[in-house]
Amino acid sequence: MSSVTIGSVTVPASDYTVEYEGDTTNASSDGVKVVVSPKTSNITGTASAKYYIDRKDINGATVLTSPLEFNWEEQTPEITVVMNGTTLVFEQDYTIEFKDTRVDAGRKFGYIHGQGNYDQTFEFGFDIEEKNIADCTVELSIDETEFNWKQQEPVVTVTDGTHTLVEGTDYEVTYPADMTSAGEKTVTVTGKGNFTGTADKTYTITQKALADCTIELSIEKTEFNWEKQEPEVTVTDGIHTLVEGTDYEVTYPGDVTGAGEKTVTVTGIGNFAGTVDKTYTITQKDLADCTVELSIDET
Repeated sequence: MSSVTIGSVTVPASDYTVEYEGDTTNASSDGVKVVVSPKTSNITGTASAKYYIDRKDINGATVLTSPLEFNWEEQTPEITVVMNGTTLVFEQDYTIEFKDTRVDAGRKFGYIHGQGNYDQTFEFGFDIEEKNIADCTVELSIDETEFNWKQQEPVVTVTDGTHTLVEGTDYEVTYPADMTSAGEKTVTVTGKGNFTGTADKTYTITQKALADCTIELSIEKTEFNWEKQEPEVTVTDGIHTLVEGTDYEVTYPGDVTGAGEKTVTVTGIGNFAGTVDKTYTITQKDLADCTVELSIDET
């Protein structure tokens, strides 16, 4: 109370005392009774009045929420409500009502309802962030396999603890363009929905051993004829005929003219590995098949 007046005269504060009955701090429908009593002989009797502390509009308060990441369960963030620098007390100054279920990643909303010294309601929002797919377990059905002329595409399984993710809902898979040739292959898993980020997994298609193929020489045995006798090499793997320079290389012996056993070395390249030696024979020519001429010196 700032002053007491009688008629148009303001009574000096030294002539009276003021007492307050009720809660002078918090809002209340009961109000606060103010009793004025004389302090000097200048006035007599008592006077009283009542005033009310109104509830404050909670709109404009700042809502702070703790970060959340998708974890398959309904989550409630830690919430702090600040009004003009003062941190309000939950269930004393306000209550919370959530508008949405709080399981999936995304923007969620709720309401702050003022109570006690505060009234009115306002909406607030917070986010449940997607989980990084790199924090999940990504497995391929193939770790290592041998080249077999076919496309070898592994099955991808992604788990998060006890939960198995669903392709097309939780993630997408990008396979390498070439899943036939030998080499290391990279499969990329990209999170979607409740998941984000990417995770790469590799598997290997190993070279096939050339020794498991069929290698044939066009010459097994031939007779010495003064010329180079270099056989043609044919390499097959089932119904597939390998290509020299792409699948294998051939090393011929230094001498493919003289009689004897000759070794041809076939070395796998590209999708094939290892070496295989094949032999052929240049036999000696029978001298009887030659023309023998004698010359006689008559001197």
